[in-house]
Amino acid sequence: MSTPEPTPASQADVVALRRDLGRLEQQLRAQQTMLLRVLVGVIDLALVLGLFVPYLMADIESSKKDNSFGVVSAGFDAVGYDDGFSVALGVGHLGLALTVVVAILAMVQVWGRSGSRAGLRTLQTTAVLMIIGTAVCWLLMFVAMGRADAPFGWGVVWLSAGVLGVSVMAFSQAARDLWIAPDQRF
Repeated sequence: MSTPEPTPASQADVVALRRDLGRLEQQLRAQQTMLLRVLVGVIDLALVLGLFVPYLMADIESSKKDNSFGVVSAGFDAVGYDDGFSVALGVGHLGLALTVVVAILAMVQVWGRSGSRAGLRTLQTTAVLMIIGTAVCWLLMFVAMGRADAPFGWGVVWLSAGVLGVSVMAFSQAARDLWIAPDQRF
């Protein structure tokens, strides 16, 4: 059996189908870009709220000042004490805040779909550091809620949502395929 010779009509059909396929690929890429940018915007918003919304509100009777602890505020407040644990806690919070800022900047790179191996490694490192820092925030919140009359703060929920989003963008192959340039994939 031999294959039939293509006719001019069938060649025109092939050209039209290839053109349609190219348009569909462009539309799919545009929709992927829009979805990626919406996700990055939500993740960045969650990270910013996680930085500034308090995750713990402690009622300390001997203190007249506001005792709400957010990642940034706890970092600056705790460093001012003479206690070594408080200073270490403050430095840890400031380190977490710096890591979150680096993650926000890395997510801006994801927004532009200009990912690279170095950007991926940066995002993965910040994701791991933020997971550890967020776990410490949850631990501090639960310890304080058990010992004091401290209401739940929503900052740790926002921070956790942002960390989860960054982790998915950093470690999920499907998410990485959306934002890493094809020539940079490995």
